[in-house]
Amino acid sequence: MYVSQIQVNHRATYLAACDDAGDVRVLDLKTHKWMRPLARQHDNIAMSVQFVPKKDLQALSGGMDKLVVAWDFYKGRATQTIETDPPQPENVQSNQLFNPPFVHSVAIHPSGTRAAVGLGDGTIQFLHTSVDPPTAPSEPEETSSLSTATTAASKKSKKKAASANKGTDGWLIGGRLSEAHATPIATIEYAGFDPGWLVTSASNGSIAIWDDHAARYESMQRQQLLQQLQAQQKQQPVQAQEVQLPYGRPLQPLQEFKVTNVFERVNCISTSKVAEGEKKLFVAGTHARVGDKKNQGRIAVYHV
Repeated sequence: MYVSQIQVNHRATYLAACDDAGDVRVLDLKTHKWMRPLARQHDNIAMSVQFVPKKDLQALSGGMDKLVVAWDFYKGRATQTIETDPPQPENVQSNQLFNPPFVHSVAIHPSGTRAAVGLGDGTIQFLHTSVDPPTAPSEPEETSSLSTATTAASKKSKKKAASANKGTDGWLIGGRLSEAHATPIATIEYAGFDPGWLVTSASNGSIAIWDDHAARYESMQRQQLLQQLQAQQKQQPVQAQEVQLPYGRPLQPLQEFKVTNVFERVNCISTSKVAEGEKKLFVAGTHARVGDKKNQGRIAVYHV
């Protein structure tokens, strides 16, 4: 058995671990005893597990079975299962037509009300609770590429969603950022120096920093527009590649760079506010020359 990831909760009282058998377990750090095992939900490797901030015994896990599972260890059961396999035409919109959306990494915002999931097809799936739906960073101008009709439809859909989700205690599926990376996402994390930033890394050594607010909103808008177009095209089907969205190019990252001069592949990223005004990104990866002992075990530090 190999452990895929471990994580300690915000009060340092519990440790969660997931493994290649698909199990997710929690260790009580005060008693040094494992809590009773729960029924296995992943039928493949569990790749990532994260505690929900401010909720000691709730967590999210993701695995190579393309599932995100919500856990409540106090209740002793899984409370929700979310599939990451996208419907058409989102599947075609992705850069990675032949890489399934395996869950490689899960990140939960410090508020505990939103999450981001890094997938094997290079996309980011957003989740949120009913109290934290995606909202516009600012109202679109009348001259913007978003039409007045689209804005009105968006407001109408928000009211409908708010009504439908009233009283919902669980994770709701948000939008999907379909062109985040050209290769599978390896890791994803809300920046420790600014939780409004989302940091992702891909298997090709690229690292991107996103505006979380804008990414959540735009991906949801694109998803709603695609659904509207699909509904309109039922009588006259078209190829998914021909679908044209009413506004410009996809959201671009705030920053993007590659670390291939240091690592062949990124294994892990971590962010920290070391001092006032200092934003640092720590990167651990696999070196191109495996036999080069001089470079093995090194961590690269970037100022962002």
